[in-house]
Amino acid sequence: MFLSQQHRDGVLTVSVTGRWLIENAAAITEELAALEPDRADKVRIDTQGLEDLDLTGAWCLHNWAARAQQSSRKLNGMGRSQTRCATSSVRSAILPGRPLRTRNLIW
Repeated sequence: MFLSQQHRDGVLTVSVTGRWLIENAAAITEELAALEPDRADKVRIDTQGLEDLDLTGAWCLHNWAARAQQSSRKLNGMGRSQTRCATSSVRSAILPGRPLRTRNLIW
C-alpha cells in the first residue's frame, strides 16, 4: 500500500507512504487511479510517510496532481500556479545530493 485517503470538510487528504520507486510504479498508478479528487474542494498531499522517491515516483505524483486539478471544477478555475507549486515541490524533493524533504502540498 502506497497511499491512503481521507475526506473531511471538503478536503481530500492523500497520505503518501513507502517507496515510490520505478519498481513500484504499476502498483502506485493503480492506487492513484482509485482516488476520487473530484469529490473534494481542496486536495492535500501529505508526504510525511514517504520513505523513498525516485523520478518515476515523482512523475506519478505530479501526473495525478495535474489530473486531479483538471477534474475538479473549483480547482480547475484556480489556474496553473498550484500545479507548478506541486511540481516544484516534487522536484525539490528529488534533487541529487539533497536529502528527501517531506512536506504537505495543498492546492
